Amino acid sequence: MSLRVNHKLLNQSFDYYEFEKEDVWAATTYKDPVTVKHVRIDEAPETVVIASDVPRVVCRAVAFAYASDTTPFLEFKRRAKVVTKNGEYIINKVVKINEPSQDKLWSVELELV
Repeated sequence: MSLRVNHKLLNQSFDYYEFEKEDVWAATTYKDPVTVKHVRIDEAPETVVIASDVPRVVCRAVAFAYASDTTPFLEFKRRAKVVTKNGEYIINKVVKINEPSQDKLWSVELELV
């Protein structure tokens, strides 16, 4: 039996730009975007202090993609760029979650910064 998520909860989307390369000047190149639909994105503004001691608000987020509903369900990779309606993020970590009763990928959590 496969676990299912209520499809009504997956009403968001984002554009996914796979990381391609970084040149000697640290300029990043990405592949053409793919629109990923039927995901959930939780964004959390957070105040951080940079070296200049000036507080600024940075929005970090977690995106949830599900093998059964997210289209397309990609092999998401670290350093890829994700563009939502609220901002632009870089994937810092990809957490794969298997179904509890079988060794089958159920979902992916993308930690975004």
